[in-house]
Amino acid sequence: MAGNVNHISRFEIKYYVPKDRIDALKAFIRPYVELDPHAVNVPDNRYLVRSLYFDTPQLDFYYEKADGLKVRKKLRIRTYNEYQDDSIGFLEIKRRYNNNVVKERSKFKICSLDDIINSPFDFIQKNRVTNGNDISLDRFVFNLVSLNLEPSLLVLYDRDAYMDMYNERVRLTIDYNVRTLYAPRLTDLFTNECLMPVTDNSCILELKFDEFMPKWMRRLVQVIQVRPESISKYSMGIEGHFNNNKGTYRAGIGI
Repeated sequence: MAGNVNHISRFEIKYYVPKDRIDALKAFIRPYVELDPHAVNVPDNRYLVRSLYFDTPQLDFYYEKADGLKVRKKLRIRTYNEYQDDSIGFLEIKRRYNNNVVKERSKFKICSLDDIINSPFDFIQKNRVTNGNDISLDRFVFNLVSLNLEPSLLVLYDRDAYMDMYNERVRLTIDYNVRTLYAPRLTDLFTNECLMPVTDNSCILELKFDEFMPKWMRRLVQVIQVRPESISKYSMGIEGHFNNNKGTYRAGIGI
């Protein structure tokens, strides 16, 4: 019998929104959405997202985005809020096919994090109990080993998250204060030091839906006067690092 694959497929459209339009945005969406359950019991209904991205030593995943490849992928570890002894993280493989995004996700225990690079077979075995026969876990580790991936960028941001009152698959998120750390170690996953900000007076709005954008979302982007952008927090962090350190890289247009 084939193993379980925990994946999500949907459209994701992103926009830059000036901070002075956020109040108008929230006023408009109020009749249509409710808080994401993960945002209910946290201060200000806003939670912290941490993503540790992996790439090849030559940054192949970054350049695939910069060169505008329509079919591409990226691997990351994602956690939420600060570290606790029983913290759970998520291994994610995010594939993009034009505007459609397919994301595979597998839980793992943060206490086993070091093994993912130092002893990947042990890492799989330690997390097999949590995940059962989870192909996503195997695929993540296979990509990590076969492509010689290494930690390339840590991305942190604060998130407001909402979902449609009548369809939890329709989601809206607003990301603030995106900051990054280039070439982190695994142990930097929960650091708050030496982070470089990559957004200033703008937030990142993301609209997520399965097939058709709801009418209220279409009306929203008209009301707050924004247009879709090809936004990648990962690319922003890589480019910000090289710009800040006067390094060299092939800049992509509209990244």
